[in-house]
Amino acid sequence: MKFATAALLAVNAVLLASAAAASVAPPIAVRFIGLQTLAADATYEGTRVGGLSGIDYDKTTGLYTAIADDRSQLNPARFYNFDLAYTSTSFTAATPVKTTVIKRPDGSAFPAASVDPESIRKTSTGTYVWSSEGDASTPAAFQNPTIR
Repeated sequence: MKFATAALLAVNAVLLASAAAASVAPPIAVRFIGLQTLAADATYEGTRVGGLSGIDYDKTTGLYTAIADDRSQLNPARFYNFDLAYTSTSFTAATPVKTTVIKRPDGSAFPAASVDPESIRKTSTGTYVWSSEGDASTPAAFQNPTIR
């Protein structure tokens, strides 16, 4: 145990020395201005909106994107574009403005429980990259994590 503690302290000392030697930008001030909660049974364009993950902001449209994390069990794999209205002190509204179904390369919907969407980002070219955390809970349901 003493060796492990000493080794950990040595690693921390090296990391701290490296960080001190590197040019590090000052931290960005972050403050919580509020939240918006959607009803558990909220729907938009015929789909259940709840279970959102991986929010991302698109500065070209001013909209936010969030992916549905329901494993395609309630509706097909999908993401939503939102308008989030806020002031400097609070959020005032979260309004979905578009639903996009995520399809497999052959154009078909993902079967139920075949993906577990977790995060999404819009690239500078306008395409979306999303991740599925996979499923290792049982051998029969095993899925590797993926980035698509």
